[in-house]
Amino acid sequence: MSLHRALSPATPPGGSGRRGSGGSRRADGLSARAAIADVLAETAEGLAVLLDAGVGPASSWRLVLEDAHLPALRRVAARIADGSQPASALAAAQGPDARLLAPLAAVWLVAIEAGAALAPSLHGVASALHDRADALREVEVALSNPRSTARLVGWLPAVGLAMGSALGVDVLGALTRSPLGVVVLLVGVGLTAAGRLWTRALVGRSSRDVRLPGEVPDLVAIGLGAGLSVSASRRLAVESLRRLGRPEPDDPSIDRVLHLAERAGAPAADLLRSAARRERRTARARARAEAATLGVRLMMPLAVCVLPAFLLLGVAPVVLALLSSTGGLIT
Repeated sequence: MSLHRALSPATPPGGSGRRGSGGSRRADGLSARAAIADVLAETAEGLAVLLDAGVGPASSWRLVLEDAHLPALRRVAARIADGSQPASALAAAQGPDARLLAPLAAVWLVAIEAGAALAPSLHGVASALHDRADALREVEVALSNPRSTARLVGWLPAVGLAMGSALGVDVLGALTRSPLGVVVLLVGVGLTAAGRLWTRALVGRSSRDVRLPGEVPDLVAIGLGAGLSVSASRRLAVESLRRLGRPEPDDPSIDRVLHLAERAGAPAADLLRSAARRERRTARARARAEAATLGVRLMMPLAVCVLPAFLLLGVAPVVLALLSSTGGLIT
């Protein structure tokens, strides 16, 4: 059994739990991203343990990734097995999921270039990734009720059609045998589709993916801890992210932290790590707040689209059928 499997025993390949890398949920779901963050965190922890034990970097990667289930990690393992150095394998990772490796890869690249100790840096990114996974799961829980409500009310127009048919009304006939009925049908279907798209957009915006909060301050702190100057540490952090296909802007909050460190005579690296943790806490609270307000925002497509569609597709056909049967509707 490899170290990677030992660190991730709870979820089999393709599972959707805390230790898996995906599952039946869609690939960009919050639960899937939380599971991937945990897998990367456990990879970092396994590497740190082996490095502390004196195992070489390439051998550590081979042991940890022996049965990795994340495709991006499997490609890295294949490159290392072919003789590539871990830093080169991480930088050359390709594929749609290669960006998932960026938090772990950036720490490795910066530590290697700066000559910093790898194990402490890996422990730090593992903690940040586990924190991110926990935050994603909290948002998933907060979004569960609004998502369920949105799915439920999205079926109201179909329920209206079924109710009309249950009352013995020829719903389809009422909606297709007259110009007015066709207009009602088209508007009702259009409102139903608009409501679903609007709801999906609101939920998707609340669960959008973002970079790992506090990533740049943590990377700069690694360089400073290795004895690099402030400018060299910042340049190395930004260049490493750009090398991984993520041209992140230089974090302006770093200037405030460095100014405080200079005035107080405190270690800049420690203050940057503290700022990174604070940024992650702030991002976590913001995500929870956005998820909590989603339930209110979902009332807008309900009122503007779904309920009018219900009236058009559920009530209007009954009225049209009655008018047609009494001769009150000119066809």
